[in-house]
Amino acid sequence: PPPAVPIPEPSAQVSTPLPAPPAEEPKPPATDPAAPAPATAGARGSLLLTITEPGFLLTIDGRPATGLRPAGPNKYLLTGIAAGRHKLAVKKDGFRAEPESGFVAVAENQTANVELKLVSIGPGRWVLQGARPGTQVFLAGGRLLATADAQGAASGSDLPEGWQELELRLKGYHRRSGFRVNIRAGQEGVISGADTQLERIEVLLQLQGVEPKGAVMTVEHTRFELKYDGPNPVRNLSGQMKLPPGTYNLTFSAPGYESETITIDLKDYPLAPKVRLRKKP
Repeated sequence: PPPAVPIPEPSAQVSTPLPAPPAEEPKPPATDPAAPAPATAGARGSLLLTITEPGFLLTIDGRPATGLRPAGPNKYLLTGIAAGRHKLAVKKDGFRAEPESGFVAVAENQTANVELKLVSIGPGRWVLQGARPGTQVFLAGGRLLATADAQGAASGSDLPEGWQELELRLKGYHRRSGFRVNIRAGQEGVISGADTQLERIEVLLQLQGVEPKGAVMTVEHTRFELKYDGPNPVRNLSGQMKLPPGTYNLTFSAPGYESETITIDLKDYPLAPKVRLRKKP
């Protein structure tokens, strides 16, 4: 038999570990583009502000700036500002800043220049719309402000800022008070709609005491605040009607009866005249 051939021992396999993936570099946190950039620690700079009006309020990053000092005509200098990006805003009553706010970069040992314009926006106005012509506008419990024109409109700019209580008056109508308008600089406080509608003053006239029942009544004004504009003559005298306050001549007539005229003075309480016409002879 052929000689046996020795089978070689399997060689030991050495596994080579795969290289670990490179560690990701940490990403910087997301920042709000509108937020001021962090200032450099210890580094300081200055701000030179050129502005058209004095008496303003300057805020830096939402806090009032202190230490602002004049540096020439319409110029103001603020020193010791931390280097970095800062948000500026300027306010003044009765004015609008252009631009209203913005960002400025302050560099170490440098002076940043900023120019702002303050534009007058004028006093606040009140405006009355849709009222009855002749309606008077009063400051509640005070002076007359204006009278509505033929289109029922009036306006004014002589009230201080804030909520103001007004009153509307018109002869022959109930006063309307207790409503307020907000006066703000550069804006209009509008009074319109239901606030301008006044309720007519009317007095009850009871006619059940007129005889005969078929009589008619003619209404003639002698003194009045608001003219009666209803049917004239009045033919149904079996009930009651309303008239504006005033003095009237009322003439009653009926076929076969002598006419009779009475004078009444209507104020703020009902009136029930007694009229009995005499038959013609």
